[in-house]
Amino acid sequence: DAPAPGDIRLNLFLVEDSVVGFGPGFDQVNYLNGTPGHPYYQAGNPIVGYVHHRVIRHIESGPWGLAGVIPQAPSAGSSYTHTYSGIPVLPGWKDDDMEVVAFLSYYANDPAKRPVINAARRHLKDYTTGTAEQQPDVLFSCFPNPARDEIYLSLPPGESGVITFADAGGRIVQTDYMHADKRLQRYSVAGLEAGFYVYAWNSDHGPKATGRLLIIR
Repeated sequence: DAPAPGDIRLNLFLVEDSVVGFGPGFDQVNYLNGTPGHPYYQAGNPIVGYVHHRVIRHIESGPWGLAGVIPQAPSAGSSYTHTYSGIPVLPGWKDDDMEVVAFLSYYANDPAKRPVINAARRHLKDYTTGTAEQQPDVLFSCFPNPARDEIYLSLPPGESGVITFADAGGRIVQTDYMHADKRLQRYSVAGLEAGFYVYAWNSDHGPKATGRLLIIR
């Protein structure tokens, strides 16, 4: 259907899931640290090693979209196109966790009148990207974080390797061999005491991944 006339803009975001880091820009302020019964109760403030989901890595269209691609009064059934080129994918971004999100939205001086009217997303790996110098990252993440008795491990189907957990003193307290017959694997951490742990994933094919997991009881 033809939308109402207006300043309709094209937006293009690069979004990464399961971003983990340590220090300013990564540590998560926890306003619920003192709320008994909440999953983040006594998880620390800030939460160090917090897993951030749907993180905007790059906005190619500008924060309020690209004007001029869609006419003020578009007609139903018409096609309007725009080509982006030279979009950066920086080292350290996990290609397998990246998505391209495109959407149309109205623009107006009143922020309450900027609704999104259509959106679509695709995994970055669905496109031909990168250079010969770039090496694909191993998809590995665990969530929720903080966790209690169980986590989910995200692995490429068919991937196998060893996961280890070390306590704050560097002592390895849990080790398992994993084979991913499906992308998400349920994994028990019920035997770990409350506290921070460093996990390491060592793939049978060589690449590794590390991170921190907080166990709360």
